[in-house]
Amino acid sequence: MVSAGLPQRFRKATQVIYTGWELLFPVLHIGRGIGLWSIFFDRIDGVLFTEGVHLSGKPLAADEALFSYGGELRVRVVLGYGAPIELRFGLAQGEGQPGPTFYFDVQGDVGF
Repeated sequence: MVSAGLPQRFRKATQVIYTGWELLFPVLHIGRGIGLWSIFFDRIDGVLFTEGVHLSGKPLAADEALFSYGGELRVRVVLGYGAPIELRFGLAQGEGQPGPTFYFDVQGDVGF
């Protein structure tokens, strides 16, 4: 569960209903490495997303549901000779939160 832009208190709930939607679109196909180095830049994708969370076992009330929305850039890179990673830079705004949240994440399969 990503929970981008949502307050920390929702992580303490015992019952959670979660929904998330993403729109992924290509921004730039690089398809090149750097000289003879073992790093290959594959592509950059853009993502628009929205998430919703309900925090209890009671019937759904509008004030108990939390929503967030945002966007991110995903840079797909291959390190070495077959270790793909994804660098994620994003900005998310939670409904009712004072300001947006910037985040950075690295995901991948390094194969060790």
